[in-house]
Amino acid sequence: SKKYKYFCLFTSDLELPVADAITHYINRWQIETAFRDVKLNFGFDTYQLQNRESLNRHVQLSFVAASLTQLCWVNTMDTPSDKSSEMENEVPDVEAVLQTLRIHWYKPEYLTRGLMVAYLQHCIEQHYLSTSKDPKQNSTKNLKIVEDTT
Repeated sequence: SKKYKYFCLFTSDLELPVADAITHYINRWQIETAFRDVKLNFGFDTYQLQNRESLNRHVQLSFVAASLTQLCWVNTMDTPSDKSSEMENEVPDVEAVLQTLRIHWYKPEYLTRGLMVAYLQHCIEQHYLSTSKDPKQNSTKNLKIVEDTT
């Protein structure tokens, strides 16, 4: 990420050391990005939280959705589709995912769930991944993404 010469922090705790305030901001930012990913990519942006039970269900569904995304990512990317091509399904790094999705303005240090979802959706749309349960059909798919020149 870009280093800034100056930045501004707001805090109501005037006794809090600057380093601690920065740490709190960093931690909060990670939480905010996780919430953004859940809202944008898992359909929870219009979820109504009217009571405690709704809130508990919302949190549980969010974790289930995030866990399923991680499971899909690991199963799809880490497992070679056939024994003869070990590198075919190599897990893409952050830069490769950003380049594939044509995102040049956002430079995260690690893959967020939102980026994983967007990348998996892109692969499905481009037919790099098959949604079929037939292992023979899935084994013929190639995850090497060719740059779109259109």
